[in-house]
Amino acid sequence: MVFLVAGASAGAAGRAIGTVKSFRTPSGNIGCGYSTSGPLQGSRAALRCDIRSGLKPKPARPRNCDLEWGDSYELAKTGRAIVVCHGDTAIDPRAKVLAYGKT
Repeated sequence: MVFLVAGASAGAAGRAIGTVKSFRTPSGNIGCGYSTSGPLQGSRAALRCDIRSGLKPKPARPRNCDLEWGDSYELAKTGRAIVVCHGDTAIDPRAKVLAYGKT
């Protein structure tokens, strides 16, 4: 996953990067990454999930977004989910499969 690589390089530069955990659904349509801090939107803990088939209906393009959108949400510990403007993916085919109905 690109955001994992970005986090690793930032950590090498001396900035503290938190833990990143990834998982995907059995179908492979949804992939998520949870970061305790670092490369996901800002430096707060957040869960980002990308949906290969996209969000339906496709949400409005986020302000100042020149990249991809409409297939990814991010959720911090508090507040509302946001649509992510991104140039990477949270879908990792090597991530652990989280069975339907499990947490």
